[in-house]
Amino acid sequence: RGELGEAERLYRQSLAIREALGDVQGKGETLHALAGIYETRGELGEAERLYRQSLEIREALGDLRGKGATLHALAGIYKTRGELGEAEQLYRQSLAIQEALGDVRGKGETLHELAGIYEIRGELGEAERLYRQSLAIREALGDKKGKGATLHALGHLYQMRGELGEAERLYRQVLEIMEALGDVQGKGATLHALAGIYVVRGELGEAERLYRQSLEIRKALGDVRGKGATLAMLGQLLAQQGRLADGRAMVLQALSLLEGMGAAGDAAQVREILQAMGGEAVASAGELTPQVYQALLLVGQAVFAARRGAALDAQAEQELQAMQQAGGVWVSVAAFFRQAAQPGQALPVLPEGLPAPLRAMLEDFLSVW
Repeated sequence: RGELGEAERLYRQSLAIREALGDVQGKGETLHALAGIYETRGELGEAERLYRQSLEIREALGDLRGKGATLHALAGIYKTRGELGEAEQLYRQSLAIQEALGDVRGKGETLHELAGIYEIRGELGEAERLYRQSLAIREALGDKKGKGATLHALGHLYQMRGELGEAERLYRQVLEIMEALGDVQGKGATLHALAGIYVVRGELGEAERLYRQSLEIRKALGDVRGKGATLAMLGQLLAQQGRLADGRAMVLQALSLLEGMGAAGDAAQVREILQAMGGEAVASAGELTPQVYQALLLVGQAVFAARRGAALDAQAEQELQAMQQAGGVWVSVAAFFRQAAQPGQALPVLPEGLPAPLRAMLEDFLSVW
């Protein structure tokens, strides 16, 4: 139901009881479950720490089934971070344990996740083969939720191939399953995917409606990664509709969320969206990439001219608006530039807390203004 705070409170109560009773196996199970809460919140470092505590207990107890489950979960952390080699290694360890134990359900889950790695790498044929193996297992077990997840993944494969009719058919099938099960998180993911179909078809109004439904669900669940993904797509859509400022603000918010949780692969994709939209200079304050440097230089030159009576040009104004919408340190940087642009006024003091590369560039501007 998305009540993560209450779930955490109950898990911590359980953990305290199990520690008091010396129930080591129960402690390992609860640590694993707690880690899942932090993973959903996007706190991957804490999630990994708890999963590794659980793994240590399960290995010490010789709990192979538990070990396989925790290796699978750890692999998901690495997959989210974009560390696909390590993720694949952990999934294959988990798969070997599941096959040795005859854990068919676990095998179906891990085949699904392995397929996702091949999909990210662009090896779509192998990805489909593994997804279909997973689907066969899940259908045989009557695992409706698992079946929905794998149908969703297959829908995405067809979407990538441009087979939009088949992709939509699969997504709609998934949506029926998720609604029947009351799986709100799955419903949010499927609405997001369906929206993408309508974007490709040019039906932008319907796409926006579906993205907003998905975003509302993901916000309510505290699903940070899902929220970031939908904000990025909705922002890109708004920009296509000519609502550039609103769109850029959403994409910047998405980038902040995904970078904050360490989802490197997702963040890289959002950065590409931002570059295509313009205003990418505010994507990172800690490093002066060529795009960041060029945009700051553009604003600095405009301020130099403004101090001598010229008006700020439209491109500089666009970059300043993007900084303000980005939040954080960029708000004070935008204010610094605007104050400096006032002719006849004393130069402003540098904002506090700036990363060293950014501070050095602003100091250079002060020396020439």
